[in-house]
Amino acid sequence: MILGFAVIVLSIFLIHRTLDGFSMFLKTTKETRKGVVSTVFSVCLMFCTGFLLRLSTDSALIDIGYFLTDFSFLLSYLLIAFAALFGQAKYYGN
Repeated sequence: MILGFAVIVLSIFLIHRTLDGFSMFLKTTKETRKGVVSTVFSVCLMFCTGFLLRLSTDSALIDIGYFLTDFSFLLSYLLIAFAALFGQAKYYGN
């Protein structure tokens, strides 16, 4: 369990560093970039927490883990869909 937690913490650290480097390419203000990075970071944290809960032996925690992983996938999918929708609306001037 401790090893799984250490792997998740290391993964979160690497994801944060990658997203911080990627956010330099966004042509927005620093506050908007922090918002994008924190949103993606929170979705990754929710997924990692859910996956860690799925590895436990208690059935209630396993159910919560499945809920968190499914919800984080749905949230990331909706974020990408809305970003594409609003990006097209901004591009076409509506």
